[in-house]
This record gives sequence, structure tokens and C-alpha cells, in this order.
Amino acid sequence: MEEIDVYLLLGLMMIIMIVLSTGLQIIREGEQAIVEKLGAYDRVLNVGLHFILPFVERVAVKIDNTEKVTSIKDAKLITKDDKELKLEYKGYYLVTDVKLFHYGVKDIDNIISKIFLDSLKKEVLKINYEDLGTELIEIETNIKEALEDSISSGGIKFSRIVIEKKI
Repeated sequence: MEEIDVYLLLGLMMIIMIVLSTGLQIIREGEQAIVEKLGAYDRVLNVGLHFILPFVERVAVKIDNTEKVTSIKDAKLITKDDKELKLEYKGYYLVTDVKLFHYGVKDIDNIISKIFLDSLKKEVLKINYEDLGTELIEIETNIKEALEDSISSGGIKFSRIVIEKKI
């Protein structure tokens, strides 16, 4: 009888250890994680070792905080003097608010591309083909401001935008 109690106790301790170990979460450098409690947002986990309540809480998503790049190749535009122009765009951004990034705007790269192209068309229509080289920095600044204004609810911040003329 005592032998059965020992095995029962050992089995129960094993089950408790397994359940508790499922609650351990490791968040690596350059990551943040969103914890949901019973399906609703609860908190954000930063770098380190964390414990979440098994069966009650779950890590909904781990988000990489390193710089991300979105790009458009061979955007064809028309300048003020009706000349065709090919440009390549790269936008570098960081996630500043994990909650807004995950729950806010969906398909962020597609939205950035659309806003960028609209802003770029407006800017290119203001200049002549020959003036593009001197106006490029101003165009990049104006587009960066337009993107940040439009996507402020997305939890991201643009670090830089690079526009290159394609031949």
C-alpha cells in the first residue's frame, strides 16, 4: 500500500513539473512577445525568462524588433516634363509598439508600398527629370513624413528611406 502511494506521489509530481515547465517562456535578444489571457491581450514580455500560467495564458506571437526592410523595384513614374522614370525604393523601419504592430495594421508591407507609391507619384510630378538628382533628398524626407503620418497607428517608425534612380 505504501509503495502505491510513493508511485502515485511521484507520478503527480511529474505531472506538476511538466505543466509548470510549459509555462516557462524564453524571450531572446531582439524579440518581444505578446501574452494573451483567455484570448484577450494581457501584457508584453521583454527579453528574459518569464512564467505564464499554463492553460490560462499563452504567447500569441513573438515579434522581431530588429530593423526590417520593405522595398519596391522598378517603380515607373512620370515627371513634370512627361519623361518616364524608373526608381527603386527601400524603407527601413523598426517596431516601436508591439501591441499596435500586432493588433493594428494588417499586411504592413503592402500598406507601406501603397502609401509610398502614392506619395512618390505626387513628389515626382512636381519636378523635372533633370532636377531629380538634386531633389532626391527632399523627396525622401517628404515621403518618410507621409509614411510616418499614415502609419502612426501601426506601431512602427521609419529609420531611413532610400530612393535610387534606375537606368
